[in-house]
Amino acid sequence: MIYNIQTAIDDNNGEPKEHNATNEVTTESPTVLGSREQQAGAGHSDGSGDKPTYKQHIAKWFRKHFGGHRMLEWLTFAFEVLTFAALCIYSYFSYGQWQAMRDQIYVMTLGVGQTQHMLDQTAMQTRAAQQSAIAAQDAIAQSRNQFIRDQRPYLMFGKVQLEDEKGEIKVGQIIQYKVEFWNYGKSPALKVKGMAIVLFGQGSEETADKWFEGLPGPPPLHIKHGSVSIVPPGGDWNHPPYTAAVSPVAPNAEAMNFIGTHDPAIYIIGRSYYDDMAGNHYFTDFCRLQLRNGAVASCATHNEVH
Repeated sequence: MIYNIQTAIDDNNGEPKEHNATNEVTTESPTVLGSREQQAGAGHSDGSGDKPTYKQHIAKWFRKHFGGHRMLEWLTFAFEVLTFAALCIYSYFSYGQWQAMRDQIYVMTLGVGQTQHMLDQTAMQTRAAQQSAIAAQDAIAQSRNQFIRDQRPYLMFGKVQLEDEKGEIKVGQIIQYKVEFWNYGKSPALKVKGMAIVLFGQGSEETADKWFEGLPGPPPLHIKHGSVSIVPPGGDWNHPPYTAAVSPVAPNAEAMNFIGTHDPAIYIIGRSYYDDMAGNHYFTDFCRLQLRNGAVASCATHNEVH
């Protein structure tokens, strides 16, 4: 609030004036001797001395508006104005700082987004590299396995012949067959060790199945005896290596009667274990059966290379 001093002065001029002590003195005082002109002059002189001056009006206005408790009110008002001004200034600078922080947060957000995008791309590249590495390992493993399969030894069994001068099976005589085999692979078969057996009589087929099921895989730790040989690839076709298949018991008359009346009645079965030059283990199974007319055929199962 702004006060107009001149307006306040005018307001004071409009207030009822106080009794003029000079006039009262003039009225009640005894008659002063002298001419009428002198009295008039004296009255005019007293009236001009009692009229308030401009400075007196200002002093009176200040006493009216700032005297007593009004001074405290004005100081409180001034303090509130200064406080409001300080708050405005603080708010202005705080707003500026908030704007700067918001800009920094925006920039940081953009940076975090770019960093996350780079991390995602790096993760994708890493996964792609891992997949490529896995694919390369698979390709190497496949190539290695293919090379091993191509270069490994392959023992295969061929001709089966009854070892008897007349080619006859007799009562009370052990049945023995000579089974030839060759290495059809590209590398030598090492540590060749095998076992073979002749089965005859009723239930020979089921016995053969159980015999193969009871054999362990390579290496042939269960074979404690027997020769160990090396079979080169190819070999002498006129004098191939062979293994002997022997019956555990000699046939009696009843067994001979069964052999002469049933087809098939005799099974020649066996397995050979061997290694390649890299130390990998393999085995080959064979199964042959002899008919009543002396012909030898392959079984429906157990002719496999592993």
